[in-house]
Amino acid sequence: MVSRQNVGAYIMIRKLHDGIVRFAIVFVLLTRFFRRTLIQYGALRNTTVRRLLMAVGAVWMIFSCIVAYLFLRPLGADRNKWSMMLDLSWVSTIPWVIGIFLLVKMMFAKADGALRIVSALPVTGILRGLTIKASEMCVVLTAVTVSALAVSTSLLLSTGADAISLACFHLLLPALLLYAVLSLVWDAIDRVMSLVRLPQFASVTAICGMVAMLVGYMTLVLPLVIDIQERSLSGDDTILWATAVGDLASRVGGLPTGAGSVALLLTIMVADMTISPPRYRGQADYLPIFCPVAGRTDITMFAAYLLRSKDTFLETVLATALTIMLCMRGNTEFATLPVCIVTFTSLSQFANGTVAIWNLRRGSPAYTYLCMICSQLAVYTTIWLVIVLLTLPWGGPTPFGCFYSFTGIIAGSTICTMLGIAFPMTKQNPLTTIVGLGFFAIVGTILLFAIGLLDLHGPILAIVLVLILVAMTLYSILGIQTHQRSMRHERR
Repeated sequence: MVSRQNVGAYIMIRKLHDGIVRFAIVFVLLTRFFRRTLIQYGALRNTTVRRLLMAVGAVWMIFSCIVAYLFLRPLGADRNKWSMMLDLSWVSTIPWVIGIFLLVKMMFAKADGALRIVSALPVTGILRGLTIKASEMCVVLTAVTVSALAVSTSLLLSTGADAISLACFHLLLPALLLYAVLSLVWDAIDRVMSLVRLPQFASVTAICGMVAMLVGYMTLVLPLVIDIQERSLSGDDTILWATAVGDLASRVGGLPTGAGSVALLLTIMVADMTISPPRYRGQADYLPIFCPVAGRTDITMFAAYLLRSKDTFLETVLATALTIMLCMRGNTEFATLPVCIVTFTSLSQFANGTVAIWNLRRGSPAYTYLCMICSQLAVYTTIWLVIVLLTLPWGGPTPFGCFYSFTGIIAGSTICTMLGIAFPMTKQNPLTTIVGLGFFAIVGTILLFAIGLLDLHGPILAIVLVLILVAMTLYSILGIQTHQRSMRHERR
C-alpha cells in the first residue's frame, strides 16, 4: 500500500517537472521570437551581412584577447595581483552592467510583442516573471562575459584552475547580485507607478531613476580605484562595498561566501517577484506634449516625432545629468559634449516617425532625408542651447567646447540616421539597431586605428571626415529609395 508521504512526494515532483517544462517552453518561445525579430528587418535579413558581422565580431574578440594577454602576462600566477586586477575590472564594469540592464529593459519594453505573447500563455504570473527575468539575465551575463572576455582569457592562461574561483567571486557573483538589486529597484518603481495609477509611464520613471544611479556611481569610480590600489599596496584587509564578495572570499573562504551570496541572491529574487506588478502593462512610447505646429510643414511633422518621443526625453535627462556632473567636478570646458546623446532618437525616426503614405506618394528619397535631418537639427539645437545656458552658473563652456559639441550633434544625427535606415527599428523594436551600433563601434574603432597609423591630422583629417559623412548621406538616401520601392511593390 502506497503511503501518503510517497503520494505527496510524487505530486510535488510532478508539479516541479511540469513547472520546469513550462518554463523551458516559454523561454524557448522568447528566444525564437527575438531571434526571428532580429533578422526580419533591414540589412540583417541578408545572410551574408549576418555572417560578415559575426566574422568581424569574432576577429575583434580574438584581437582584444591577444592584446590583453600580452599586457597582463607580467602578472604571472600571483593570486593577489590578479585579485586586485579583477577588482579594478569589476569597478569599471559596474557602469556597463547598469547600462546593459537599462538597454535590456528598454529592449523588452519596446519589443512588447514578446511580453504580450507571454502574457497570453496559460501559465502563472510567477512563471511568466521568472521566464522574462531569466531572459534578461542571460542577455546581461552574455554582455558582461563579452566585455570581460579579454581579461578572463588572460586570467585562465596565467592561473589555470584558479581562474574559475577568481572569476566567480570577483565578476560572476557580483554581476548577478547587482542585476538582482537593479531588478528589485525597477519593479519597486513599477509597483509604485501602478499604485498611483500611472503604469504607462513606469518605464520612463524607472529609467530616470537608473540614470541617476548611474551618474551617482560614476562620481565614485575614481575614489574606488584609488582605495583598491592603496589597499593592495599596503596589505590592508578592509572590505569595500563594491568588492565585498571577492573580499569576503579572501577573508572567510570561498564556500561560505558562495553559499551566502547564493542565499542573498535568492532572497532578493523572491522579494522582487513579490513586489513585481501582477500583470504586464503596455508602456507609452510618446509623451503627451502639445505641438500646435506639427502638421503645418513637412519638417515640423518629422520634428513632432522627436519632441514627443519618450527616447528624446530620457536622453535629454541623461545629457543634463552628465552636464551637471561635469560642471560640479570643474570640467566646464567640455560640459556640453553629453548633449550628443540626444541624437540617438534619430535611430528610430525613419522606422517610426515617417507615416506610410509619405513613402508611397509624397517624398522623394533626397527630400525625405532632408526633412529628417532638418527636423533633427532644429530639435537638437534647441536642446543644445538650453544645456549651454545651464552651464553658465559654472562659467560656461569654451568656444572650442561649443564647437565640438555642436559638431558632434551634426555627426551624430548623420550617423544615427544612417544606422536607423540600414538597421530600422521597426515597430519600436531596437534589436537590429543594437546590432548596427555594435557593428559601427567596431568599424569606428578600426577606422581610428587606421587614422592613427596614417598619422592624419589637420586639414587632411577634416577632409577625410567630411568625405565619410558625405558617403553616409548618400548611403542613407539610397537606403530610403530601396525602402520606398519595396513598399510600393508590396502596395501593388
